[in-house]
Amino acid sequence: MKIAICSTGSDLNSSTDPRFGRCPYFVLVDEKGNHLQTLENESQNSPHGAGISTAQFMINNGVSTVLAGKIGPKAIQPLLSAGIDIYTGISGSVNQALQSYNENKLSRTNNANASPHSGSGGGGGRKRR
Repeated sequence: MKIAICSTGSDLNSSTDPRFGRCPYFVLVDEKGNHLQTLENESQNSPHGAGISTAQFMINNGVSTVLAGKIGPKAIQPLLSAGIDIYTGISGSVNQALQSYNENKLSRTNNANASPHSGSGGGGGRKRR
């Protein structure tokens, strides 16, 4: 089992990042909390499609569970289709998020809890002329 935790840094003491598609790193651990590896999210600065490409990145890396603060509607569908479990509501450090997961304090979801483009800083709205 590979658990991917959205993070601002590369280790277990790093702060979590609430964004899925635009978080800088994913810290991967096994079910016992052993650090397996850290993946840099190459889609974090993509102008479009960060959620979808990040979801595919998780699938390609054999992730079975994602721990995030929020996840958007375009990212959640490929993850669910691949059978990846999604838990939201993380905060604190990566270690604390893992502890919350192990204590069943996170919410498993099949629904997006972030609006499209919410992590891009643009708010997702159209530009007015």
